[in-house]
This record gives sequence, structure tokens and C-alpha cells, in this order.
Amino acid sequence: METECKGSWDHLKAIAKHDGPTQMKLKMSEFLADAAERIIVLGIIYRRVIHRFQRFLMWLGMPPNVVLESKPQSICSVVSEFALEYRTCRERVIQQIQKKATHRERNKTRGKMITEKND
Repeated sequence: METECKGSWDHLKAIAKHDGPTQMKLKMSEFLADAAERIIVLGIIYRRVIHRFQRFLMWLGMPPNVVLESKPQSICSVVSEFALEYRTCRERVIQQIQKKATHRERNKTRGKMITEKND
């Protein structure tokens, strides 16, 4: 984005050399200045987020050489897969506990005779 913005500034300068100042050129220069400012801010934000991500990986105990090579997308996919696996295992354990509880309840009444009392 930075290179495209710089290229646009060069094109605008070339246009301004050959033609006089017009309202359109002023609007274009304002737009390019705004875009350049936003690109600079995005670059700062990107560096800060990557730095925080790397600190997080260091906190998790990853070696520094692995931290520099790892990409956020790969780490997020690992975390997402782990969360899915954890949830399915947890649901399976809960189902097993419920099955055991219902089986115990059925065993309590096993062998008892059903008698009706009519008064």
C-alpha cells in the first residue's frame, strides 16, 4: 500500500507540472494525504499487534527462533482446532456420565414387583 501511495503522489506531481491547479487536483492531494496518514497509522498498529503476538508466544513458552518464524494464522488455527477437540471430548464425557446415572437409576428398580393397591 505504501508503494502504491507513493506512486500516486508521483503521478499527481507529474499531472500538476503540466496543468495548472484545479479543484480536482486539490481534492486528489487531500485524499492522498489522508490515505498516506492512514497507511502510516496502519503500519504502526500492525507492528504493535505483531509485537504483542510475539510476546504472547514467548509467554506460552515457545523458543525465540520459533516465535519469529510463526505466523498468527497458523497459531490461531491450532488454538481453534484444540478448542473444537476439547468441546467434543467434554460433551462425550458429559454424555457418558449421564448414561451411567440413568443406568444406576434403572438398576435401583430392577427386580422389584409392581403392585397396585386399590382402596
